[in-house]
Amino acid sequence: MGEEFVNYQIKSNQIDSVITSVREITRSNNSSAYISPPKNEWITVYESKSEDLDLFYIESTTRFLPSKVNGLVLSFIVITGLYCVILIYKKGVKISDFYNQNIESNSKFEDFDARVSQFIFAILSLCLPNTHPEELSNILQKSEVDIEYMGQEAVWELSLYLGIENYRAINGYSYFTHEDFYSQNPDISEASNFVLV
Repeated sequence: MGEEFVNYQIKSNQIDSVITSVREITRSNNSSAYISPPKNEWITVYESKSEDLDLFYIESTTRFLPSKVNGLVLSFIVITGLYCVILIYKKGVKISDFYNQNIESNSKFEDFDARVSQFIFAILSLCLPNTHPEELSNILQKSEVDIEYMGQEAVWELSLYLGIENYRAINGYSYFTHEDFYSQNPDISEASNFVLV
């Protein structure tokens, strides 16, 4: 598991539309991206400029992607292993966000419990059947109060409830550039079939 990463999870099976949209981003930003094949109706995008961890840029990218593919995008951002940021956009409009209390948030909720409740309300419809709000709340609460519970662990656990392959959720663009990526991440299905744009 990496300590810092960004990835975009797009709720769609329309791989051609996603490739076209991501290509627009990479061309306009002189960057590149890896795009996964669809799995469980999720396509994962790892974009190189996002690895700078500029939250304004990541939020702009998260806003742009669903407006082009007419869908929904979750952004998973983990900073220094501890801090977890999750953005949800649908058709270019922010639905919700979650930030650890430890980093700055643009969220209108100062009360952590209220922020967690609002986020769970937004993400629950994306989760697998029979997911209970309490299960999601436990993950988010733990990410806030348990110093040994890493942000990447919260992403790992949330991905289980969303039907997103765990290993797709806890990697970023830079992991693909390491020569030992494929030997260290054998569980990321079809990694060799990801499209580079």
